[in-house]
Amino acid sequence: MQIDYKSILRINYFTKILLLGLVLLPFFYFQISIQPNGTKRNVKYRLFRVVIDSLLSQGVDTITLFSVVIDYKTHFSERYVKFNLPSKSRLEVKNFESSIPIKKILNFIKDYSNVFDREERIYKVPREIVAIILWVESRFGANTGNHHIPSVLLSIAVGFQFYQFSKDSLNNLSYDSAKYKLGEFQTIARSKFSFAINELKALIRMKKEKGIDVKNLFGSFSGAFGIPQFLPSSYFNYGVDGDGDGKVDLFNMDDAIFSVANFLEKNGWVNNDTSSFYKSIFAYNRSSSYVTGILSVYNKIKREQR
Repeated sequence: MQIDYKSILRINYFTKILLLGLVLLPFFYFQISIQPNGTKRNVKYRLFRVVIDSLLSQGVDTITLFSVVIDYKTHFSERYVKFNLPSKSRLEVKNFESSIPIKKILNFIKDYSNVFDREERIYKVPREIVAIILWVESRFGANTGNHHIPSVLLSIAVGFQFYQFSKDSLNNLSYDSAKYKLGEFQTIARSKFSFAINELKALIRMKKEKGIDVKNLFGSFSGAFGIPQFLPSSYFNYGVDGDGDGKVDLFNMDDAIFSVANFLEKNGWVNNDTSSFYKSIFAYNRSSSYVTGILSVYNKIKREQR
């Protein structure tokens, strides 16, 4: 009997290919699990478990939630926790005002005059106020942020969940801890955890109900996104379809203008009532210096327009 060595070699060759495929299969199968940042899917699950359990207990869609959590871009970063720690820092009103280019504000208003005409008829909010806010928040969309929103909110939730129960939470943080006693800080941590959970619920709704690709949503280190820098909950509460295309897109300028005006109107803006100005803008950004700066620039523009 003559042995066909060529056939054996061919078998061995294909066997080698098969074995190589079996070796590589786990890698391809787990390409979502083995993240570019080195985090495995099961490690992420354990890390975010307390957040996942909290969200599932509140009826968040399981499939949508896990699709966001296991996405390769989703990760934990302690810097998002530290960025959102209570701080004594306050906006310097003088520097704030001088940083706002009035000429650019006026040119922007001119460019979108038709949109502002419609906005003022509906919401009665001065176009100058809306324009100033859009400049301050994102430079008219030029700087909407590069932080991965799901990662930001998950990190805040995990971090402040830990700080609620950590006796050393004040000793290990790089900020002025003298401002708070431990009990006060733990109360703040509970509030921050609740905030992050609520925003994550809204984020998951954005994907499930609106079809928004939140896995590729980027914004600020506090979880805000888009030209007006809305949180996910604000998207639902105040987002408006300004251009009539049937969807709310906060990266669209028409939608951004209408959404900011809607936010201010729903939070109490009333023309000729100066006390309402402060109230509505403070709801947008809970900083007295922010409100003072916005109104100061507004008054300056109005004086120049006379």
